[in-house]
Formats: sequence, C-alpha cells, structure tokens
Amino acid sequence: MEWLKVRLINDRRWRLGAVALLGFVVLGIAAAVILSGGEDKPTDLATEAVEETAAATTTTADDTPPTSETTLARRSSSSTTGPKAPTTARAAEGLSGSTTLPLTTTTAGAPASTSTTEASTTTAGEADPTSTTEAPLATRPPTDTGGGGGVSVAVPGGAVNGPPPPSGSPLPPYTGLLGNLGLHEVGDRETGGPAPPRVGKGNGPLTGAPSSVGVRPALIVKIDNANSRARPQAALADADIVYEERVEGSVTRFAAVFHSKSPGVVGPVRSGRSTDIGIIDSFNKPIFAWSGANEVFAGLLRKQPIQDRGADVFSGYARSSSRRAPYNLFSNTDVLWSSAGGNGPPAHFAYRAPGQSPGAGAVGASNINVSFGGGSGSAPVSYSWNGAGWSRVQAGTAHVDDHGTQIAPENVVVQFVAYGDTGLRDVAGSVVPEAVLVGKGSAIVFTDGKAIPAAWYKPSLFAVTRFVDANGQLIKLTPGRTWVELVEPGAASYS
Repeated sequence: MEWLKVRLINDRRWRLGAVALLGFVVLGIAAAVILSGGEDKPTDLATEAVEETAAATTTTADDTPPTSETTLARRSSSSTTGPKAPTTARAAEGLSGSTTLPLTTTTAGAPASTSTTEASTTTAGEADPTSTTEAPLATRPPTDTGGGGGVSVAVPGGAVNGPPPPSGSPLPPYTGLLGNLGLHEVGDRETGGPAPPRVGKGNGPLTGAPSSVGVRPALIVKIDNANSRARPQAALADADIVYEERVEGSVTRFAAVFHSKSPGVVGPVRSGRSTDIGIIDSFNKPIFAWSGANEVFAGLLRKQPIQDRGADVFSGYARSSSRRAPYNLFSNTDVLWSSAGGNGPPAHFAYRAPGQSPGAGAVGASNINVSFGGGSGSAPVSYSWNGAGWSRVQAGTAHVDDHGTQIAPENVVVQFVAYGDTGLRDVAGSVVPEAVLVGKGSAIVFTDGKAIPAAWYKPSLFAVTRFVDANGQLIKLTPGRTWVELVEPGAASYS
C-alpha cells in the first residue's frame, strides 16, 4: 500500500505542476496582448477575406512612444496616328511643431460589398512576404481613445526616417515593364501625339478650376478599396484626380491625387504597387503616402522621383480603433504637406471654357459600367450622370465618403490598358498584375453627360498622358475632379 500512496502523491504533484505551468502560459499571452496594443498586429487581406483559412499576419514595429504628438482630425474641405478610338457602338515645407486637427473617421453607412479574395504577394525567402500587408509604422502611435462623433488618434508630429534596410533574403525576379524603364526613356517610339495640356493662370493644374492655392507639390495617397471594411474612405471625394487600378484578382485600389484641397484625415492608407510607377512619375516629384510594400515593389518605388512619406519612414500615421487592421491606417493631408516642399504638378488634362465643345465624336451618355473581373472579389462599378457629375455606385451601393457624400466627379476617363505579369504571386499563386501605362491605347472620356471615343498616348514615365479625339485634338474636360478607370479592353460599356 505504501507504493500506492507514493504514486498518488506524485500524480497530485504532477497535476499541480501542470496547472501552474498552464497559468504562466495564460499570463504570458495576456501580457503580450496588452503590450502589443491589439490593433498593432494587422492581418493582411488574405486573412480578412477568408478568415477561416488564411493565417498570415504582420506586426508593427514596437518603437519608443512619440514625445511630440499631433491629433488627426477630419476637417471640412476648403478649396481653394495612333490607335483607333472606340466607336459609338457603346461597348467597351519643414519638419517642426505639432498641429491639432479633427478626426471623424466613422464606419456608419458603409456600403455593403462582396467579399474579396485579395491575398498577400508571396516573395521567396522572406519571413513575412507581403504586397498587401502593412509595413511597420515609423513610430508606433498609442491606441486611440474614441469618443464623441468620431475617433481621436494621437500620432507623432511628422518625423521622417530612413527606409528599412534590405532583408538580405533572396527576392523573386521582377518581370514587369514600368520598373525597368528610365524616367525619360521612350517606351514606345511610335506614340507621337499632341503637346501636353495647359491650364490658364489662376486655375488649379489638376482641376482647371479657379484656385488660390499657392505653390505646393501634388500629394498622392494609396487608399484601400478591398471590401466594405475599407469603406467609407476618408477624403476620397476631395481628391482632384483618382486612379483606380487592379491589384490582385478583381480587387482594386485607389491612387488619390490631392492639390487644390487639404481635407485633413485621409485613408485607409494601403500598400504601393508597381503600377503606381506609371502614375506618380508625371506629377513632378509628388509626396507619396503609402503603407509600404513587399521588398521588390518598395525598392522600385523608392527609385522614382518622389518625396517618400511611407508609413515605414514617416511618423504621421495612426490606427483608428473603430476599424480592424489593416483597414484602419490613416494620415492627414496637412501633416503630409507640412513635411515636404517643392513645386506644383503639371496639368494632366485640358479643360474647356463655358459653351466650348469637349471634343469630336461626342454623343449623349447617362450610364457607365466598368468591370475589373469576376469572382468573389469583384465589385462592379457604375456611374450615372446627375446633371453636374457622375454619381458612383460600387457593388450595387452608392459609393459614399466618410461624411456620407456620394462620390460624383465631374469627369470619368475609362483608359483601356493591358495588365502584365510582375513575376510575383499572391498566396493563392495568382499573378500580381501591373497596368502597362507607357505607350498608347484607346479610351472613352465622359464629361458633361457625353461620351467621347478617344486615344491615349504616354511616351515615357515622365510624360503626362494625353487623351485625344478622332481629330487628334486634346479632349477638353469640365473643370473639376476626374476619376480614371484603368481597365482592360472590353471591360467597360455605356448607354
């Protein structure tokens, strides 16, 4: 019987030891969660899209809390012989000080959307390979406190640091076009086309409308559009020009160009892609705000003539607790502009005076339909002429900004482009595409309730894209905002 007592005592001791060990594990996990701030471990889009199967995550840098802080806030806006054109068959400044600004990034009224299949780009040899996962913040902001009609987020006052060092891991070969072109290198020597557009004195270079804005660079922000969690976006309706590009599958993302207005909070900010090279290079060294990118794309983008204000080199970002990562990273247009200087951008479109014809071949149009592909990530886009602009609908729901205002630009340009293979793959093994924006192609320009068959020319990365009518003349837009849809041939129609 003595051996039985000893065994019972030993069993009891083993069980008590196991319970104690389990307790220490639980306490360790709880401490890690508290220290990480919860929101600072954003899950990439693959996880957000298919939460039951994807498992990739990334962790933001755990840096020293900032000593200089800026409160982001959402303020009210203050303004100040080429290819044959389609037929009318209808197919188709210094770094100092702190600023207090308002933030009212809310999710109320967010349009419903189909789920997205966007996934992380797999880069061989990297421990955390991503193209859509957020890069670490330059300085990790404290968790926001919430309250009132919006969210208050405390962030550092806009310090600029150097880019992160290379990982040293083998990288997949880049096979795209844009990243291999020199800034002034002619991508297609047969492009030709008219001289670049000009705007009159006193008018904004990117809107053609009267503007009192002084000399400042263009600001280009990469803004998410993956699914309903990314919407409503902040400040998107205030951008002068917005490019919609396909990033993975049928998922799109925006490159929003600001100059005439500084609306305050902007986002959610997401990663850069090689397609952006064909957009940013013509804006005369713009400020580029992005959440980062995989090492291949980041290296290509940082070779371009930009003022880099990515989240891994610039501290003027914060995460909103009202949204899940990675859809919660925001910056502020005032903070971004205060960190940089430089000259303004060149005009990117020609604009018409009252009573002037927009271009040859114009026909009446009231509806535009655009598709970036099928599948669960598809969010079909349509526009309807409302008498003053083109009201945008996405996935069957009015596309509104964070103030509930429907996006309705004065002009919509459907630019037909080819999408090439970058050599990178997402986690599903699908091609990560690149829009070929140097060369020539066809387009349809929508302005003043009319559709104009067009051709586009862009002889080099540095050159502004020219849109011309059947007579080879620059098409003249309505002064105001312009959205450019970068779609493949045949992926748009109108009526």
